[in-house]
Amino acid sequence: MHCSPMSLLVATTGVLVAAVPVAEGSQKPLASLPTVSNMTRHDLTCAEAYGAGWIQCGEVTSNKCYNPELGHSCCSVDNSYCLQGTWCAPVAGFCCLNSESLEACAKNAGFKVPGK
Repeated sequence: MHCSPMSLLVATTGVLVAAVPVAEGSQKPLASLPTVSNMTRHDLTCAEAYGAGWIQCGEVTSNKCYNPELGHSCCSVDNSYCLQGTWCAPVAGFCCLNSESLEACAKNAGFKVPGK
């Protein structure tokens, strides 16, 4: 897998949280990003696990956390989150850039728009 320098995102915790694969020999602009779902907790609250501002994402049984103070948005489709500057696609595992339409995001990321 080859990744452009802009495709690697590091959370405030210093953990690598996302990478956008780029096919060998092709240039893909930084576009639709995978959702970030590694921020999980086990027996702690989100704030205890990751610090102030981190809250639970999803159902009561979810162990996923996100931080809206950092511009994250919780994705209800899979309890993951998208980083600031992106929004949750209606397909699990994808975030779209704020500047993208759903159709452009789907095309760039390679998913089908639900119901179409």
